[in-house]
Amino acid sequence: MKKIISLLVLLVVFVSCKEEKKQDTEQIEVSQEEKERDINDLLVFESTLMKQDIEGAEYKNIQFSNEGALFSGSVNNPSYIKLPLIDLDLSKEFNLSFSFNSKTDDGTKPQTFISFTDKYSSPTRDIPLFVYFAGKRITGVYGNQKLWAEKYDKDLGESKAYYDSYQLPPNEVFFVSLNFSGNSIEIFVNSELYASFSDISPHSKMFEKVILGGLPQGEGYTTLLNGSLHSLKIFSTALTEKEIVQVYNDQPYIGASK
Repeated sequence: MKKIISLLVLLVVFVSCKEEKKQDTEQIEVSQEEKERDINDLLVFESTLMKQDIEGAEYKNIQFSNEGALFSGSVNNPSYIKLPLIDLDLSKEFNLSFSFNSKTDDGTKPQTFISFTDKYSSPTRDIPLFVYFAGKRITGVYGNQKLWAEKYDKDLGESKAYYDSYQLPPNEVFFVSLNFSGNSIEIFVNSELYASFSDISPHSKMFEKVILGGLPQGEGYTTLLNGSLHSLKIFSTALTEKEIVQVYNDQPYIGASK
């Protein structure tokens, strides 16, 4: 009888310990889930760009549809969106994400996606931040550092490796996410790594204007976009690859238009 009681006690202790271990495992899993951040808390700006609804923005020759904002101006009659000043420190981590559709097959004319400018800005000199389309490839300027090489090295200068980056054809929607982590810049296209730039030096240039679709030059605008932008999101920190996939998956589907 004593043996039976002892066995029953051991069985109860064993089951109890197993249950406690299970609860501990569940608590660890919950804790890990709780640590996953909500990227919406990191947003400093977002707009679908599907209608004229950004408070304080200036719109010039912009048409709207389910493709987003359509830019189709000329040098004499430019189209652009001047955004209200955004609370973003370009010397620290950040992320820019958006989708675009180029409407021209002419890769010889650079086209602006977004420019953070001051009164001295120039793509041939320096600019706080300039993200644009050239040679049907995505590139940019950060301070005085030109993102023209697939693997940028400031000691090597403007590498021809930029031309190894693959071209993006017109009349097709692409998702772009530019990630600045403090000493490197990565560009993702459709959530996959497109180009990376190491040894980037953070700068402290203050921007005065944020422009979509064009770069201010004197009294006018240059490098005008011929195409559409939609679903612009700006985050106050760099995103993980998993988070970039999440932003990509959240983009509304827009089919190609010929």
